[in-house]
Amino acid sequence: MVHFTEKTLALSIARILHSKKAEHTALIALPPERGLCPYMVVATARNRIHLHALLQDVEDGVRKQTHEVPRAVEGIHADSWVVLDYGCVLVHICTAEIRTLYRLEYIWEDTSVQYVDDCTFADKDELSFENSCANDVRLTK
Repeated sequence: MVHFTEKTLALSIARILHSKKAEHTALIALPPERGLCPYMVVATARNRIHLHALLQDVEDGVRKQTHEVPRAVEGIHADSWVVLDYGCVLVHICTAEIRTLYRLEYIWEDTSVQYVDDCTFADKDELSFENSCANDVRLTK
């Protein structure tokens, strides 16, 4: 089993979501002074069925790679937004309507937001992943 840092876990979750056709997947680095977890991954599901499939895919993928399960899952019976808490990474999967309404990427001014939809993920390590995404990084500020 590979050792996962907080960032590699966040990147792995982004890869899982991307591979399962989540839209507008964003990796958000949260500043430590906020007192929250270091990373948040936000993705858009096309509909309720896709949302719950993505939830299951993230849980299964992380469990296979790290043997970890989320500390908490909120919204499991919801139709528009679910949250998985891995301690160091919060994962928000929501419909386009909820994503537009709450605009999670814009809550804090001092965050770094990296959209990963157009990156190639095939068996890349963290550095290769970041290099492959270099042209796709869009800061939202």
